[in-house]
Amino acid sequence: MTTRDHSLSTQLAAIYPHKRLQDPKVRLIIDFMAERCQRLIGKMLAEPAAARIQETVG
Repeated sequence: MTTRDHSLSTQLAAIYPHKRLQDPKVRLIIDFMAERCQRLIGKMLAEPAAARIQETVG
C-alpha cells in the first residue's frame, strides 16, 4: 500500500525580484520548473489510479 495521496492539493510558489533586478538565470530556472511541474502534474492526472499505485508498489 502506498502512503501517497495524489488527490491532495498542493501549492508551489516562487518569489523572485522584479524583472529589472532579476538575474536571467533565475528566470530560466523558474520557467524550467514551471514547465516541468505542469508536465508532471498533467502526466499524473492522465494516468489511471491503478497504474500510479502499481508504480509505487512495484
